[in-house]
Amino acid sequence: MSGNLSDEPATIVVSNPQCAAVTIDDNIVFAGGFALSLTLPNEIDLVGVRLWGSGLPTTDFAKQNNVGLQCVASTYTVYVAAFDSFGADNLNPTSIEVIVPSDVTTTDLENWATDITKLFKVPVLQSDIWGTNDPVAGSISWQSVDLYFNGVMHSINDGNTANAYVYWDSTTPTVFKTTTDEAAFSAMATSEHCGRLLTMSMEQIILLGVLLLTWLLDLLSSGMGPLRMPTSVVL
Repeated sequence: MSGNLSDEPATIVVSNPQCAAVTIDDNIVFAGGFALSLTLPNEIDLVGVRLWGSGLPTTDFAKQNNVGLQCVASTYTVYVAAFDSFGADNLNPTSIEVIVPSDVTTTDLENWATDITKLFKVPVLQSDIWGTNDPVAGSISWQSVDLYFNGVMHSINDGNTANAYVYWDSTTPTVFKTTTDEAAFSAMATSEHCGRLLTMSMEQIILLGVLLLTWLLDLLSSGMGPLRMPTSVVL
């Protein structure tokens, strides 16, 4: 030994395993492309998502839960993987078969009520009937409400209330909740369990489907940004 220094150097081996595999929650296909909804691994150094496949360009996205590409009609085996700040090597890919159609069909548009809620986590109401001053002055009522969320249709129990605030919570999916507490409602409305409600007729849903198809194609051509929506809805 010489002072506090060793006579021989020490060897330290440092490693940083690549990010764990992502989970593909859903895939939405449309004429001209597809989009995947993902759950990412909870890793502090995760910086991006890589998507590739036979006949598809290898494309890197910023850290986000929705990715997709424009492509011609065909059947693709798509791979997607998260990568960390050390680079996109030694990836842990997850794969899925995606069938991209050649054209938009009426069924595709009608299914947007379900599909958009799976991809964007936006609740959509159909066949809903609302009444004012029912059953008494100062009250509202609702009946025949079908609410779509995360790809599932929920039939809401008929009801009424004189309370000032009405909302839907995914933890009790067949009822609307009500409250008179503005402070509590405001706190709930800014939490991760709240969002905005879309109340639409079938004609509006079909129109929205056309607009969203156009928007998705534009989005895919320029790189998708984060598309994260909450899990409940405020009426």
